[in-house]
Order: sequence, then C-alpha cells, then structure tokens
Amino acid sequence: RLQDGGRAYLLVNNPRITVCLAVTASGRKLPPFVVFKGVFSARIEATLPAIFPDGVFATCQKTAWMDEKNTEL
Repeated sequence: RLQDGGRAYLLVNNPRITVCLAVTASGRKLPPFVVFKGVFSARIEATLPAIFPDGVFATCQKTAWMDEKNTEL
C-alpha cells in the first residue's frame, strides 16, 4: 500500500493460533485446547481464563505450536 507521497508501508501483523479438538477412542470429546503465538506471562495468564468459557484450555507459545511443554496438564 502506498501512502504519503509514494512511501511504501508494510503492515506486519502475523497473528497465529492453533486449536486442538480431540476425541478419545471411546468417543468422549476432550476440552478444546488453544495455543496463541506469544510469550506466556503473568498478565496473559490472568487474561486468558476471562476470555474463554469454562472447560477451554488456553496458553501461549513462541510460534503457536503445540509442543510437549504446553500440552502437559
């Protein structure tokens, strides 16, 4: 997008999210698990439960990938 006399602006906004919806072999649905791109902090830890309804697990990870560390319950 060009604005302001021909200067080029590059808007960099790369939100990323991973959502895991799982079902056990017996057919029981597991709670949704959401991973946001970001660094986990006390502020985020306090905010995430207020955003999601009860039973939804949410966390942050640098690349928004599910890994061994963030899937330990």
